[in-house]
Amino acid sequence: MSQPRAGTSRGQAPGFPFASAPGTHAPAPQPPAPAPQPPAPAPGRPQPSPAPAGPSARRAAAAPARPAYARPALSTPRWLRRAQVLISVGCLLLGILATGVLASNRSSVTALSANVDQLLRIQTIQSSLLAADVAATNSFLGSESASPAQLQRFDDAINATSAEIVRASRAQPADAAALAALNEQVLRYTEAIEAGRTNNRQGFQVGTAYLSDGSATLRERAMPIVDSLLAANTERIRAETAALGGLGLVAAFLALAVPAAMAWFWVQMARRFRRYVNIPYAVAAGAAALAALILLISVGSSMATAAALDRDRITPLSALAAARGDAADAKSYEALRLIEQSGRDGHEESWVEADTAVADALAGAPGLAGLWQAYRDVHGEIVTLDTDGNWAGAVQIATTDEPGGSNSRFAEFDKAAADAIAADAAVVSRQLANTATWLTVAAIATGLLAAVGIVGAAVGINLRIKEYQ
Repeated sequence: MSQPRAGTSRGQAPGFPFASAPGTHAPAPQPPAPAPQPPAPAPGRPQPSPAPAGPSARRAAAAPARPAYARPALSTPRWLRRAQVLISVGCLLLGILATGVLASNRSSVTALSANVDQLLRIQTIQSSLLAADVAATNSFLGSESASPAQLQRFDDAINATSAEIVRASRAQPADAAALAALNEQVLRYTEAIEAGRTNNRQGFQVGTAYLSDGSATLRERAMPIVDSLLAANTERIRAETAALGGLGLVAAFLALAVPAAMAWFWVQMARRFRRYVNIPYAVAAGAAALAALILLISVGSSMATAAALDRDRITPLSALAAARGDAADAKSYEALRLIEQSGRDGHEESWVEADTAVADALAGAPGLAGLWQAYRDVHGEIVTLDTDGNWAGAVQIATTDEPGGSNSRFAEFDKAAADAIAADAAVVSRQLANTATWLTVAAIATGLLAAVGIVGAAVGINLRIKEYQ
């Protein structure tokens, strides 16, 4: 009997491993389930070709998914180079800001000085015009012909007025139109006074009318122009004084951020390298700090100087110049009182108004107030004599140049006031010139210090880069 073939069991036919034994019914084998098919493409669209399933595709499918992209940490050399660029830009901006602000302040100080000078020119024009009127009205009293001294004083005052108008027009073009109108009124006033002189020498009473018309022209047409010029130049002084602060001071405080940032970076760099000594960088940080400090001090000091000058010098100076003009106005009204007897009460009221303005302006100047009081006492004598009917005695005191007379007392006050104005004006000009010079030096210094900051920071940071490499 033969043995069954390997791989078969008893009762199975050879070659049919799944055949059932005789007498049994095995279930028929089921076909495998169909694999899922991809969705059919839309009609009209090209069918994509299947990707080749090569070895690379199998490796990609088997590789694990990569994590999300993470930005690598900034390397130390790159960190240092970026810091160098930022510090250089900061120092450059500091230099531009400092020089710009200081140059602007210098321009404001220079303009302030020019406006103060122009204000003094206008006030000199005012005083000269009123001094001319004093000489003109005084020359009509006492005799039919004016004294040579009085005529010379009038001519000198008119010439000084004309010359000052020309200088003021050249110094401030914005005042040129008003000064031209003023010059026209001065010419009309001079013509009226000359006509009055001619008629007065011939003994014609119409000379007094010409004198009155001339004085009215001076006060009603010329002086309003002078007042508008004084107001305009005073406003310019206030504007230039205000321009010294504001944004300039804000910029000075903002400039302190540059040395503060440099100090912070110094600490960070020292912690990373564990070395605090870096002489070039220390020089750079010190230069930036000094530039910011110079800017802050310069802006603050220029503001304080301008404010102090405006409060302590310019305002009192303007008041004193106005008082000198009011004093000359009062002296003219004194003569007009005696010339026009019918209107003496009105002229005396005008004298009182001018006297009050002078006294108020001289409240803080006891020396000048004493000289003005001496003139007031003489004027009181003139009023008493005129009121009592002694017109000739009043004219004698009003026209004499002898010591103790009205002219000599007024001349003493006028000279002292002119000297005080000149002294105060010199102080203002000197202090403003010194401030402008300092601002120029400060602007140059801050620019150089900013350059030192750029170079020093670059050298110091490059030392650390070389050490790292």
